[in-house]
Amino acid sequence: MKKRLRRIAVMVGKDLKKLIREKSFGLVILSQLIVISLSITAFNTFPAVFYGENVPSALVSVAIVGNNAFYDFMTTSLNLDVYRYDSLETALIHFKNGRHNAIIFCKDYYPSGRKPIVIDIYAKEDIPSSLLISRIKRILEDKEKKIRNDRIKEYPLEIKLLRIPDIPSTEIPSSIIYSLLLPLFFLSTVAISGNLFINIFTMEVENKTIDIILSTPVSRLDFLYSKSISCIILIPLQLSLWIMTLSAGGFTLQNAPLLILLSILYGMVFTSLGIFSIYIAKNRDNAQNILTIFLVIVFIFLLPLPDSFIKNLGFLVNIIPAYLITKLACSGLGTCTITGFLITAVASILIFWVSHRFGSNYLLG
Repeated sequence: MKKRLRRIAVMVGKDLKKLIREKSFGLVILSQLIVISLSITAFNTFPAVFYGENVPSALVSVAIVGNNAFYDFMTTSLNLDVYRYDSLETALIHFKNGRHNAIIFCKDYYPSGRKPIVIDIYAKEDIPSSLLISRIKRILEDKEKKIRNDRIKEYPLEIKLLRIPDIPSTEIPSSIIYSLLLPLFFLSTVAISGNLFINIFTMEVENKTIDIILSTPVSRLDFLYSKSISCIILIPLQLSLWIMTLSAGGFTLQNAPLLILLSILYGMVFTSLGIFSIYIAKNRDNAQNILTIFLVIVFIFLLPLPDSFIKNLGFLVNIIPAYLITKLACSGLGTCTITGFLITAVASILIFWVSHRFGSNYLLG
């Protein structure tokens, strides 16, 4: 086993030197730096223009504290998945733990009564919550007008925005931008592994060095593993550099270690797609075209999905790459997020194992 690992390590080292010498590799890194710069420049304007007040339900969590009439009104009006609490204290505990973006509290909600209706809103200081508060305020202002018209006397609808100190999640001042550009940036970094795999594999074939390598004690499976590891090992290094760059610009990501681990898992999937692309196409150019088709399908899921579609997906939304990346980067580790991560890990490892077994038997057989 030690000799086998040593042989793989030697091949990985040689492949890394080849990859670093590639001019296209430097251009890709430069293009990603441009993406980061644009992200930092545009975060104050782009999310509001793109989403307005329609924050995707997968990115926000709202707690409701109040009677049945208030809960029914807010559930219908927000058209989001909300969580009801009987106790404000319990809701605040979960709010401080990062489970919810906002709490809407109304002690006495009786629209047909004659007393003023007081509604308290507890919110985080990130952009998704700000857009959510804007949406809530608009809903409550519309309701206030209706109540005013229904009552003989005017009773103002009082809205209080209370800020709770010492909330860890306030370290992310602009998390909504990550729901748009971070998944794109993240997956574009990971997707390079598939393209690099095609390049270094077909290079061995075109230079006719593959037969020489396989004539040594190196097995076909180890040969494929070494190529994949060479491409995957660069992903966490790149992503770590980008995370530090974002942090220097004031963009702090939560769960950075898990994001890096997720990048490795996705890299395993993309190198597997590279194997299947080569098997189908038989040459470099056509293989890259086929890989591009796979990438288009993946990147379609980066587009904001309608809330109705997300609700129909239910738990499955937690394994969609764009939403899993955003959840890890901008939210706490809920049960659904952790489960989605574990399912992704198992599926990625299984795809990696199957693809390399397939490649050793049919691609190199």
